[in-house]
Amino acid sequence: MKEIFCDLILRNLANIEKMVENPGLYEYIYFNSELGNIAQGADFLQYYGKWDDAINIYRPCLAMVKLIKNENNEATLFNNIGTVYELKGEWDRAIEFYNKAINIYERLSDIYGLAHTYGDMGNTYQSKGELDSAIEFYNKSIEILERLGDIHVVALIYMGIGNTYTQKGDLDRAIEFHNKAIRIHEQLGDIHHLAQTYTNLGVFYQSKGDLDRAIEFYDKSIEILERLGDTHSLAKTYMNMGNVYNLKGELERAIGFYNKASVFESTGDIHTAGITYFNIGNVYIQKNDFTLSNEYMQKAYNLFFKCHSPYLKNTEEVLKLLKKFIER
Repeated sequence: MKEIFCDLILRNLANIEKMVENPGLYEYIYFNSELGNIAQGADFLQYYGKWDDAINIYRPCLAMVKLIKNENNEATLFNNIGTVYELKGEWDRAIEFYNKAINIYERLSDIYGLAHTYGDMGNTYQSKGELDSAIEFYNKSIEILERLGDIHVVALIYMGIGNTYTQKGDLDRAIEFHNKAIRIHEQLGDIHHLAQTYTNLGVFYQSKGDLDRAIEFYDKSIEILERLGDTHSLAKTYMNMGNVYNLKGELERAIGFYNKASVFESTGDIHTAGITYFNIGNVYIQKNDFTLSNEYMQKAYNLFFKCHSPYLKNTEEVLKLLKKFIER
C-alpha cells in the first residue's frame, strides 16, 4: 500500500514543477489551498525513507512560497528540508537549512516554530557528536515548549536529551530523561515514539554493559516498529541488535542483524549504511575472513567518502591493514 501512495505523490511532482515555472493567478490560488496536502505527501515519502524524493517535492514548494511571499510556510519547508538532510547524515546541510528557518521564525516572533527547530538542531548536533551544543539547543526548545504546554514535543526533546547524556556517559541523567519520555508517550498512546524510546533504553543498557537487558528493550522496539512499517527506525534497531550480539561474541547472529539493517543505503541514509558495512567488516576481521572484511570495509569507505564522514580516515587505516594481511 505504501508503494502505491509514494507513486501517486511522485506523479504529482511534474505538475508542481510546472506551476512554479509558469505561475498565474490560478496556480497561486491552487498552491495556497493545496500546500498542506503537497507537503504532507513529502512528509509521507520522508517517513518511509524516500528522502531524495521528499526533497524533490519540498524544493518546488519552497520556490512557490517564496514567490507568494509566505514566510511562515517558507520557514516550515526550510525546517523540513533540514530534517531530511539530518536523516541522510548530511549534518552541515541540515544545520544550514535549520538556521534559515530560525532566522525567519525569529523575525516573525514564532516561538512555536523556534522551539521545534531548536529541537531539530539539538538532534543534529547530537548526531555530529557535538554534545554540549546539542544540550544547549535542547534546553532552548524545552524552555519554550514547557511554557506552551506541548507535552508531545517535550517528550521528543526528553528522548534527545536522554540519548545525549548516554553518549556523554552520564547514565543517571540519561535514564531520568528516558523515563520522563516514556511516561508521556504512554499517557498519549504514542506507540511510535514509545518504540524509539525503547531503542534508546536498549542503547542505555548496552552502554552499562547489561547486554541481555539491552536485547529485551530492542525486542520491544522491533515488535512495534515492524507493525508500523517504520523502515528507518527498524533498521537502526537491527543495527543496535547486531552491536549487542557482536559484544556477546555471537558473531553469526550479529551478521544476521547487520544484514537486516543494510536497507539504509536504499533509503538514502548513506552515512548509517557506511557504519553498518563497517560493523560487518569488523565481524569478519574477528572471524579471520580478511577478504570478506575488505569487501565490506571498501563499501563503508566509498559511502563515508561521499558524505565526508568523520569515520573516513579510520576506515582508510583499516583497509591498509587488511591489505597487508591479505597479501601475506
